[in-house]
Amino acid sequence: MQLLSESVQMLKQKVVWLEASNIDLHRQLEDSRIQLDKVTQKVVDSQVFYMRNLGQWSRGFKGIKFQVS
Repeated sequence: MQLLSESVQMLKQKVVWLEASNIDLHRQLEDSRIQLDKVTQKVVDSQVFYMRNLGQWSRGFKGIKFQVS
C-alpha cells in the first residue's frame, strides 16, 4: 500500500510540473506570436512605403545619365 501511495504522489507531482510547463510554453508561444505579428506588420508597412514611393524615385532618375564602362 505504501508503494502505491508513493507512486500516486509521484504522478501527482509530475502532473503539477507538466501543467506548470504547459503554462510557461503557452506564454512563450503567445510572445512569439506577438513578435511575429509586429515583424509582419513592419514588412507590410515597408512594402507599402516602397510601392507608394517607387514612382517618385523612378521619375527622379529619368534625368540622370549613367555611364557604363
